[in-house]
Amino acid sequence: MYRLLIIDDEIATREQIRASVNWEKMNIEIVGEAEDGLNALVLSEELLPDIVICDVRMPHMDGISFAMEFSSRFPSAQLIFLSGYTDKLYMQSAVRLSAVDYIFKPFTLSDLLTAVEKAIHRLRTSVHNNLYTADDDSALKVLYKSSAPDFGRYLSELTLPVSFDKPYAAILIRLNSGITFSSQKILDSLELQSLTNNYYYITKSELPKILGKENMISKCGNGYIIFSNVPDTYTQDILSERLSALLNIFDEVNVAIGISRIFHSPDFLNKAFCEARTATLTAFFRGYKRIFITEAGQKNIFSLEHNARKCYCDCLEKLNIMQASSYLDDYFVYLSNCDVQNISDIRDDLLQLTLDLNKKLANPPSQLISEFVNEAATLEDLHHYIQQLLTLYLSEIENKNNYSKIVYEAEKYITNHLSDTLTVKEIADHVFVSPTYLCFLYKKQTGKTLKQFILDIRMQKAKALLLDTNMKIGDIAASLGYMNQNYFTRIFTSYYGTTPSIFRNKNYSYKNTED
Repeated sequence: MYRLLIIDDEIATREQIRASVNWEKMNIEIVGEAEDGLNALVLSEELLPDIVICDVRMPHMDGISFAMEFSSRFPSAQLIFLSGYTDKLYMQSAVRLSAVDYIFKPFTLSDLLTAVEKAIHRLRTSVHNNLYTADDDSALKVLYKSSAPDFGRYLSELTLPVSFDKPYAAILIRLNSGITFSSQKILDSLELQSLTNNYYYITKSELPKILGKENMISKCGNGYIIFSNVPDTYTQDILSERLSALLNIFDEVNVAIGISRIFHSPDFLNKAFCEARTATLTAFFRGYKRIFITEAGQKNIFSLEHNARKCYCDCLEKLNIMQASSYLDDYFVYLSNCDVQNISDIRDDLLQLTLDLNKKLANPPSQLISEFVNEAATLEDLHHYIQQLLTLYLSEIENKNNYSKIVYEAEKYITNHLSDTLTVKEIADHVFVSPTYLCFLYKKQTGKTLKQFILDIRMQKAKALLLDTNMKIGDIAASLGYMNQNYFTRIFTSYYGTTPSIFRNKNYSYKNTED
């Protein structure tokens, strides 16, 4: 008999489905019910359903998110969607996803029977035509079993295209559904799953050309997990170069490809997967349409107490928007070198900073801030977004104070020309006022001289570069307009009370101690 799982948060709907059909006569057994997608996923592992009738809108995990995860684990099972929302986009996406049917509440017995009969027909056809080969989910199954005590025996009983006693690597391909700054459209779950299904077969057909026949691929959420044997002479860089051809396949969606190190024993199979997964998450920091390998080396320790963050908040409160913007740039440089394990904490922090800034706006954007921050594809998208809010805040301040624009433009020019030999006349010419008037206006509005601001911003930038980059001290000096390294060292020492070298070494040692 075929095994049916019913998922709906309304008890009445589940009872209606159960009672309205003679399931035994249709050779179907109702093996379980769930009130949300999360519970349904757990039940699915135990019940192994052939047919799933699933509501679209549910708490905890909706039907669309459930379908994405469920289909990757049980590719031969048939899905029937229920919804009280006549959303044509969902219906079109369900068709592209190859769902059996999409029926609306309140449904009739005829609607339900028609959908179930379609599901049975598909199950019979898929078995008859052998639509799913034995290795369609073998990579995923092997991964799930890799931590089991009897994994060695399990492997010995299988005939797989990959030998885990020979050199192999894990490869993870992840399709991105997040919002980008240039396009604030996010793919809905069904649309993403449809693309994942379509690209699966294309990717599978290309792998033998790129890696040879000793590989296997399974759908895994919004992407694919691949295990592949590689020649003894291969390194991660060589494998990355070979896989670069795959990037050209994904023309409709951003994609990140992560590669593990090369292993020689099945004992490291789960570790290989984790490395590949971590590598794909690097796309948050570096951008998509790229291949990433496991990164080694020192990473920043994420901290809410970072100096650039505190200075940004302080400048924002004092309405020093240009300096706040500069500190924000420094903070994002620091964040870009944090570990992927910190991504969730980084999003939480940036959400808080964005909400704090949004409260200051008289006319905040109508877009849901939490949605953008939580769904943004990359750190760069978040950087652009917050800087855009800062610009909006500045324009509101300017409307109240005509002098603010001159000060802002002067500070902006200085910040963008730190590597030049800056003069007051040059800055004044840029903002179309006399040097005397600029100095007077700047002192009146900020309480400090223009030369003091130039020194402050250069020293703050020097500090950030020493802490968050590996640039040589001479290069840092040149980038800040000091052609003589010794002169830069004297200025830095006078400002901070220690030389650049000692400052960097002291803080680097502290970071290592924290590790």
